Amino acid sequence: EHGQKQRRAAAAAWYPGTHPPLIEPETFERVQQLRAQARQRYRTPERTQPIAAHPLSGLLVCASCGKRFRATTVNGGHRYYRDATRIERDGVCDQPTLRAADIEAQVVAFMRECQHRLPEDWQAQLEAQWAAAAPDAAQQLTTAQARLTRATELYLEGLLDRAQLQEHQLAYQLALTHLRPGEYDAIISLGQTLERFDTFWAETETLTQQNGLLRLALEAAQVRQKSLIGIQPTVAFLPILAIC
Repeated sequence: EHGQKQRRAAAAAWYPGTHPPLIEPETFERVQQLRAQARQRYRTPERTQPIAAHPLSGLLVCASCGKRFRATTVNGGHRYYRDATRIERDGVCDQPTLRAADIEAQVVAFMRECQHRLPEDWQAQLEAQWAAAAPDAAQQLTTAQARLTRATELYLEGLLDRAQLQEHQLAYQLALTHLRPGEYDAIISLGQTLERFDTFWAETETLTQQNGLLRLALEAAQVRQKSLIGIQPTVAFLPILAIC
């Protein structure tokens, strides 16, 4: 009627455009079907839980069958370690499933015992052992160190140039290499970590970090039934463990 706004007419139909199609209609329909299938195929179930790392992942070994344990998490977040033989069903093993908290507590207790038994002069003891094993290298190191000290003094006084100082630094490093094992830095770093193991363990925020901390010292931890019966130390941990 007059004075009333006319409603815009609704589109009654879709009309084909006058421009040439970019893709064929059959191709377009097929793509839509594939997209719908992909959405259905990769839809994440609502109850799926992210896989959580465990402190002893890759470290636990069964004393009976020799296989590694695998970490599992079940409903409610309860964590366990299961013997791979039972999971794969490729043999017979009487090793029961382990509650993660129980066996982890045993491994952590072992590490804390090592921490408390570590001598205050552990680094000096290691240095003495390496020197005793290579007395000639120890003497060479002492000589190179004295020469480096004197060369540094002369360099500061302007009596030696940088190239000459670097020659003495290189000689010292070579002597140090002959005296100390190739894993020296890793051994000393691990010893310093072990001194503060309690603190570092308390400060770990994730299970993955706990696993990384234990892997610094352990290659494997052997279990029989529900008890930790032995450990295989890393190369860096072996000389430290020997003096604990």
